[in-house]
Amino acid sequence: LVALAPVIDAIVGQGRTLSELVADFNAQSPIDVPQGLIDILPDGEFTAVAVVMAVVGVLTIVGGVANFLHMYLSLTLVERVVAGVRRELFRVTLRMPLRTIVSRGTSDSVSRIINDPASLGAGMVALISRGVAQVSKGFAAFCAAMIIEWRLTAITLLVAPILATVIRKLGKRIRRASRSALAGQAGLYETATEAMQGVRVVRVSTGERRETGRFNARNREVRTQLLRVRTARSLSSPVVEVLTLIGFGMLALIAVKAIQDNALDPRDMFLTLASLGIAGASLRPITGIVNAIQASSAAAQRDLEL
Repeated sequence: LVALAPVIDAIVGQGRTLSELVADFNAQSPIDVPQGLIDILPDGEFTAVAVVMAVVGVLTIVGGVANFLHMYLSLTLVERVVAGVRRELFRVTLRMPLRTIVSRGTSDSVSRIINDPASLGAGMVALISRGVAQVSKGFAAFCAAMIIEWRLTAITLLVAPILATVIRKLGKRIRRASRSALAGQAGLYETATEAMQGVRVVRVSTGERRETGRFNARNREVRTQLLRVRTARSLSSPVVEVLTLIGFGMLALIAVKAIQDNALDPRDMFLTLASLGIAGASLRPITGIVNAIQASSAAAQRDLEL
């Protein structure tokens, strides 16, 4: 909508027609609009603005339908895969040696069959639904910046290893803590199941306080692991934002110095910084996607142990 302001101002404020604007576009762009289409464009101000808004509306509808189909098909695929994983885990568990099942405990097996596939599905949703859009948008913006001014854009690659290291370190911490939290939740299920199945014995022996203490101890262990995940998740986005801002600021200083030395066109600088800003903005949701994938990888590792 902001990009429409110059077009509407040229039509209403400057009295230019759509045909003239499209002709100017053909003169400056390698892509030409067919002359037959230019000839049928309206000349009146009101009809020209109406055509522009109609085109924007059609594009918005097409984009909305595409987003709906993307999310709908992604969620359908994820739910089908998770159901298949759950079914396969149940089949494998039933065919495991009896000694292994007894030694591991039924609650741990049930947690791996029910809980872990759900965590795996959350990571798949983040990867398929949001990941593709964010990565493609950031990559397209970065390619545009390379085309406009490759020398200035290449400087940003110096920050890439630092960002990758930070994301990887925090992701490993999330994966380890998530794995411990899933194991702790299995123990929590076991403690609660034992108490509920033997509730008559607990009541007769007045063991409510003892069983509550056991459950609280397990609950504190799970809480500790989940708080570790919380810390890593909370750190990822601010750290990436700070590093991105520092890199962007240094790049702006270098660009201003190049303009003063007449080595860089100011117009190219603004276009390059705008493209890099869009690419940098996509890094924030990407960190959340990586965190979700790392958390789901812990569940996948536990399921593979079956």
